[in-house]
Amino acid sequence: MNSLPLYNTKSDTWTTMSIFGPTPPDRGYPSAVLTSDERIIIFGGYNNVTTFGDLWILDLTKYQWSIRNILNPIVDLVLYRHAATLVDNYMIVAFGLFSENNMSSKIFMLDVSHKDSYRWVTEFTPNATTTTTTTISSNPISSNTISSDSKNVSLIIGAIIGGIIFLVIFVIAIILTPKFINKHNALLTN
Repeated sequence: MNSLPLYNTKSDTWTTMSIFGPTPPDRGYPSAVLTSDERIIIFGGYNNVTTFGDLWILDLTKYQWSIRNILNPIVDLVLYRHAATLVDNYMIVAFGLFSENNMSSKIFMLDVSHKDSYRWVTEFTPNATTTTTTTISSNPISSNTISSDSKNVSLIIGAIIGGIIFLVIFVIAIILTPKFINKHNALLTN
């Protein structure tokens, strides 16, 4: 975690950047998102001993790691094999495992709008700087105005949640199909 391989898509070459600061402990199955201001935010993970609920930030402008505290931590929120995505200034963390046999059916939202403070939230507020208004009507007397971004955000969130639900159902089907086939084959051989 102290050196970062970088691939340049234009020149088709690899380089290695040295990373400074404390480094995250080794882990598998964390989530990671890239913010518009060049931060990679890593949450959770598992290393065969510990399930993590920590938040690590890799600042790509300085190539520096830092660990950040969440201002309002959720008690005992440790998670791995979960999904995460970034919508506006919110890291949406969904599903995963709390422990080996304890699956999560919850969705969490982390406000990542500030580089130095992170907070779990329960309400999504679209970024005000990206909100635009679209007028639908050529008649100046009765023009209907709607917020196109608020509809787009709703569609994006719906698509993300739908995709995550599909992914969970797909994974469950993959896990259960071999068990069903083995059980069916066992019945046929008896």
